[in-house]
Amino acid sequence: MTAVLPLCARGDSLYGDENDMDGMLINCGCALPPEIKVEGVASLARPAVVTCSSPTPGAEIYYTLDGSEPTDLSLLYDEPVEVTSPRLFRAVAFAQGLRASPYTETMVAGPSGPAGCIGVNFVADADDALQILGSAQIAGIGDDAQGFWNNVPARAGWVMTLLDHSGASTVVSLEVSGDARPLRGEPWGFEGNDVVLKRGNVGPAPTVRFRGIPLARYDVLVHLGAGVHSVQGVARLSSEGVERGAFAFNYSGTDGIHFFAKAAPGETAKCSNAVLFSNVTSQDIALAVEWTSGKGWPGIAGVQILPR
Repeated sequence: MTAVLPLCARGDSLYGDENDMDGMLINCGCALPPEIKVEGVASLARPAVVTCSSPTPGAEIYYTLDGSEPTDLSLLYDEPVEVTSPRLFRAVAFAQGLRASPYTETMVAGPSGPAGCIGVNFVADADDALQILGSAQIAGIGDDAQGFWNNVPARAGWVMTLLDHSGASTVVSLEVSGDARPLRGEPWGFEGNDVVLKRGNVGPAPTVRFRGIPLARYDVLVHLGAGVHSVQGVARLSSEGVERGAFAFNYSGTDGIHFFAKAAPGETAKCSNAVLFSNVTSQDIALAVEWTSGKGWPGIAGVQILPR
């Protein structure tokens, strides 16, 4: 939805009759606000495309993507703009002999994730606990990015019922156990589509249990964390006491780029900061990470349950 801020008071004597556009231009002395059209959603895999136009002949359009008010020193619009992450897009028009238009704004939304997906973001600060990240705070990887992440205290003994990607209640519960406490470092947390969820990890040897997952088949995406040093470890998924999958990982500086762990335990792992367990069918699962080598410590920054 596009909003114009501030609106010219059409119909006021200062601006002329609302049906007399020429009169409005003459009396207001402003260019008309740009029109913004957005196609698609903002993701790295398939960017949204933003196009702008102006009802004022000969007007130039300038825009911003950081929420600031656009001026004639902002980015000049001369072709459709590709947007890869959720952004507040604002545009203003300038025309010779006229004052700048009121700016127009629209939110370029990110993908919502698969319907019914659940996101968990572990937090290190007590003030962040129990807050739910809103729909505009999209994070994840590509089309699996989502909003409405459940902020979960990074400590053993925590139990809670989770919300899904739309903010609706679910029957899925989470429990944190093992050697689990809030940990910070750099890099810590994870980052997707330029939206940062760097608020902490649970580590250094946590177990995170999900119970009551009402899905016939789903994927589990684990966003790993680490401290100031690189670390090698193993991520495991089990159900009913039986290990269903395990990957060796090597967490080192990745500059916000996601690399999936591919190696089996005991093999030499390449640089990796995410683990994907595919085609899971159990209602109850347990995720665990363990240290194998390195100066750092392993942690879990976030988990997504993705229906397939």
